[in-house]
Amino acid sequence: MRQFAERLALLLDALGIESYRYCGLSMGGALGMELALLHPARMQKLVLSNTAAQFGAADFWNRRSATAMEQGMTALADATIARWFTAEAALAYPLNLALARDMFLSTQADGYAQCCAAIRDFDFTARLPQIRVPTLVIAGTRDMACTAEQARVLADSIPGARYSELPVAHLGNLGAGAEFTSALFSFLTSL
Repeated sequence: MRQFAERLALLLDALGIESYRYCGLSMGGALGMELALLHPARMQKLVLSNTAAQFGAADFWNRRSATAMEQGMTALADATIARWFTAEAALAYPLNLALARDMFLSTQADGYAQCCAAIRDFDFTARLPQIRVPTLVIAGTRDMACTAEQARVLADSIPGARYSELPVAHLGNLGAGAEFTSALFSFLTSL
């Protein structure tokens, strides 16, 4: 994960972006935690959405990686999408569901396997108190991939972090777009 964050930092440098606000969901949140330590003076605010300091058992990620490589992304799609959306959000926002499904199915299996390895090996728990950037943690009450309990660990461990919980599954931005955007905008524009 640190290597992914370092690559993103190089991109920010190449684009001449001196300061920025960062919002990351799931694995993107893990990248945000790494960036907060890489760029404590450049990152103005950090939003950690539907993410965790540690993503679960290594065996789970090893199995997902193996399935993707041996059977393809289609073998993982239904179970993944079911974790990403509540049944209500799937009915209410069919275009968001289709977008997420298409995105997932277009992912290359080897790239997905590399992401599984990065997530498997990520454990930021001991470093959370080192984050000094103003932080908002957004959790999903019904998120089974990164639970509200895991999100509370982030909020309780990062000095001064704010916490917001939405009635969503893993993709809070697609499951409750207006509420997610409101929480995000309010935090990013606050002093």
